[in-house]
Amino acid sequence: MPRGAKQKQERSSREDWLREALELLGEMGISSITIDALCNRLGLTKGSFYWHFSGRQELLSAMVERYASTHPLEIRERLEQSGLDDWGQLQQLSQEAYEKYARIDHAMRIWAEDSEETLEAVKQSDAKTLRFHEQKLKAMGVPLKKARPIARLILCASLGYSFARPSLGGKKEYDEMGPLIKSLIDLEIQAKN
Repeated sequence: MPRGAKQKQERSSREDWLREALELLGEMGISSITIDALCNRLGLTKGSFYWHFSGRQELLSAMVERYASTHPLEIRERLEQSGLDDWGQLQQLSQEAYEKYARIDHAMRIWAEDSEETLEAVKQSDAKTLRFHEQKLKAMGVPLKKARPIARLILCASLGYSFARPSLGGKKEYDEMGPLIKSLIDLEIQAKN
């Protein structure tokens, strides 16, 4: 074993394996998640893998659990501390989800078609994201009755765009949706007053 690989193995954590497995999932789909593929990507041995997981099934379950508990919790928590206003937080969440998580999110949804456990994780993640959107919309002055459907619209637009990205264009085209959604929000706030 190369010296660098041994040093890396000594520093590897369960989180390293999960992070890499989710990245691989986003790049190549669920069938690509093999112990050999992960060992090659990380430059680690199977012994290191088995130190953290009893096998592939435990890894897959841990991936689902991590997705459900953290996706994209890290962004939401950081946004709460960012000093951005509520609209800025919604925009930043959408932007980061698009740039960093779209492939993983897309792959999780495809996997969820064949896995109840994964479907439940996707539902949990969506529910958390919708609550965040609703809270921000209500704080902006959107009535609750309208905040829920607008939150769904924002989430569905982001998800739809991530699925259709190859045919719809890139970041510029995605960014064009923001002002349209903001106009809808402003109309709902004005209608309330």
